[in-house]
Parts: sequence; C-alpha cells; structure tokens
Amino acid sequence: MIQTSFALMRQTRTNFLQMVHPLSIDQLNRIPPGFGNNLVWNFGHMVVTLPLLTYGLSGLPIPLDEGMVGMYRRGSSPEGPVSREHWEHLQLLSEESLAGVQADYEAGVFQAYQPYTTTYGARLQSVDDAIRFAPVHEGLHLGYAMAMVKSIV
Repeated sequence: MIQTSFALMRQTRTNFLQMVHPLSIDQLNRIPPGFGNNLVWNFGHMVVTLPLLTYGLSGLPIPLDEGMVGMYRRGSSPEGPVSREHWEHLQLLSEESLAGVQADYEAGVFQAYQPYTTTYGARLQSVDDAIRFAPVHEGLHLGYAMAMVKSIV
C-alpha cells in the first residue's frame, strides 16, 4: 500500500506539471478571483507538506530549505510572484524530495511519530498514515489547480 501511495503522488505531480506546462510564469503566479493562492503555491505546498508530515512529525530535520518551507506551508500565501528559475527549482525539488522520503522510509529512518490531525480531519498516528494520506492531500490541491487553470486561461 505504501508503494502505491508513492506512485500516486508521482502521478499526481506529473499530472499537475503536464496541466500547467503551457502556461506562462505570469499565469502560474496569478491568483484567480475567489482563490487565496496561485498555481505555484499549490504545487509548492504539495512539495513541502510530505516532508513536514514525515520528517517533521517524526522529530527529524526537514531536508528542505527553511525559506521554501515557509513559503508553502499550511497557512502561508504567495507574497509576490516567483521567477521562472524558482518554478524550475520547485519542480526539481518535487522529484528529489519525494524520492528522498521514499528512500528514507524504505531504510527505516522514521521511528517515532507525533500524532497529528490534519485540516482535512484525518488523524495521522504514524508515518505510514502520513504517507497513505499524502495522495489525498495532493489530489485535493490538483483539483484546486484544475479549477484555477479554468479561471486563468
């Protein structure tokens, strides 16, 4: 089941990137009417949430730049447009961080876990719960992004 969760996250992130590929950096940064964030933020939020739910709640250092985490963590919102370079870095970080979580999971790095209830209402009791929940979370943000694209183009 855990391997399926990683595969679903990879596919969701691929679907997101394929959907927004034709858009300009200005369109990616645009906050459509009725939304509180943009396409870049939704993707960045997907990227930083998995490490927060796995490393963070396991009491381990989060292997992401603090600035990146601060930009995209729950409760944040875009403070301004990001550059094309930042967007490209975020895409690379997406692949690297997902692979890193999977490798560390398979190596047994995650031992302790601080239970956490998500804003979705899911109660996470273990890192396995966090990894099983993550595709639901990422799918939710893909759905938001699909609605945003319709508002932008």
